[in-house]
Amino acid sequence: MLAFEKKEIIRENKDIVFGFISNPNNLVKYGKDVVKVEIFGSKDNISIGTKINETRLFGKKEISAVIEVSHYLLNDEIAFQSKSVGMSITYFYSLKAIGSGTELSLKCFIKSNIIMKIFVPAMRKMLLKQDGDHLTRIKEVIEGYERK
Repeated sequence: MLAFEKKEIIRENKDIVFGFISNPNNLVKYGKDVVKVEIFGSKDNISIGTKINETRLFGKKEISAVIEVSHYLLNDEIAFQSKSVGMSITYFYSLKAIGSGTELSLKCFIKSNIIMKIFVPAMRKMLLKQDGDHLTRIKEVIEGYERK
């Protein structure tokens, strides 16, 4: 199920934008409440199967989740997937060169088993609150804007 979809035009070329979003260490620069990222395996070669431990601050508590690169097409597409009890969340990014910039698209998908299906609307709402402005924050960092 598509939870949400966003697009943003970034004034930078596609390979720079892809390099930024495909580097998990940059999550702390644009991820809301992301406080720590740990990459398992090769830190220099992100590819399908690369696992990342992302830690976010929820209130006063740190919560970690393992995220895996589930799709990778150099400079064009990358997807990160997190699986938990009966549910998976995938952030699928695609990039398209437009003029001297890049159109960055994000599709967030939620899959669940029959038991967890009742929690999908609440999860969608939480993801929108947490990452609904995700691409805007990426744009601000890449283009050098100061957050207000």
